[in-house]
Amino acid sequence: MVYRGGAVYRCSARGDSSCEEVPFDRQNNAYYRDSMLDDKSQRWLGATLSSSGVTDGPVVISKHQ
Repeated sequence: MVYRGGAVYRCSARGDSSCEEVPFDRQNNAYYRDSMLDDKSQRWLGATLSSSGVTDGPVVISKHQ
């Protein structure tokens, strides 16, 4: 069972507050012979990426610490 699983969102960088959830790995933790292969509880996943939309133009990237 995943405890406090997160979500991935796609949002506009223009500040209009339009966001939509992106379906991403909706399965429970995986096990093999009673051993957990992955633990998806309380994990950090995400970053912010915004580009000017111009070839070779500026890009802003941020991430969690």
